[in-house]
Amino acid sequence: MRGDLVRLLVDLGNTITMIGLEDSGEILKTWRLDTRSLGTEDQLFANLSMLFFASDLDISKVKRVCLASVVPALTAVFEYYCTRYVGSELVRVTADDRMGIKWDVDYPAEIGADRIANVFGALGNYGENAIVVDFGTAITVDVFLDGAFKGGAILPGLETSMKALYQKTARLPQIALSIFPGAVGKNTEQNIRIGIVNGTVYALNGIIEKAFEQYRTKPVVITTGGTAKRVHDHMKFVDYCDPLLTLKGVLEFALRNERLEENTTC
Repeated sequence: MRGDLVRLLVDLGNTITMIGLEDSGEILKTWRLDTRSLGTEDQLFANLSMLFFASDLDISKVKRVCLASVVPALTAVFEYYCTRYVGSELVRVTADDRMGIKWDVDYPAEIGADRIANVFGALGNYGENAIVVDFGTAITVDVFLDGAFKGGAILPGLETSMKALYQKTARLPQIALSIFPGAVGKNTEQNIRIGIVNGTVYALNGIIEKAFEQYRTKPVVITTGGTAKRVHDHMKFVDYCDPLLTLKGVLEFALRNERLEENTTC
């Protein structure tokens, strides 16, 4: 690690937590953790230490942590971790008007931190006009135009839909989800794949197309998230699949926050 300020970037989701190690503007390494395994700040330090050691990295080089969390109960774990092991305050991704983005929605405080990070990731890597589709426990669609977050949509994630169907029915099986190349299935598995996966793709294509019509423009469309690759090639309007977009957004927020702090202290 080359830089003096090495950052730990965290996308704390309901199911999976993505952690990235950034040095000199580059995300050097990423890890995927089960969110339920995070435990206390001491357990988090122990787990991270093992991951760093296995990658031949020095955890003591981490000087700042920036977090996008949709699980408020676990945010405190990272706050305690920063206080005890990093020696700096946790930087939390929020819809801050001072960061160069206008939050053109009814209640900016309600926007999920992952969605905020995605908007910053789009801004920092694809420009001021983008639609981001993030495939997680929930699927979010975020519309970002002329440097302003306009809003979007929320759908059940693919695995969330499958689990709900399996848990609420007596005979429907839980299956691996993938696109089915047709409109009519000949067995239960095909029927479920068409309903959940194909149906989600149709819904997303429709939402994006309507956004194009509403705003009379066609911004770049980016997919991200754990299951994005399953459907990326079957979506009509997608330009890029960027698995690290959320972490890139956490980094963009961290950098802007640091510049803001520098300007404030001058």
